Amino acid sequence: MAAPRSDPAKCQRCAHYFITHDALFPYGCRAMGFKSRASPHAEVEAATGAACVAFQLRPAVVRPGRPPTG
Repeated sequence: MAAPRSDPAKCQRCAHYFITHDALFPYGCRAMGFKSRASPHAEVEAATGAACVAFQLRPAVVRPGRPPTG
């Protein structure tokens, strides 16, 4: 079994991704309902061997006075 590719930016662009207050499990996925030490997509790939199917692009944040990003 191949090791999952580490791409933390993938989760950071997902609407379900969140940062927890738990020092041992700092990253979470609301769609899958878990917290982990590694990026959630890496945990999903390691457990299932497939890419995360719950990825949903996070809407862009538009701040007054700044051009939109993304």
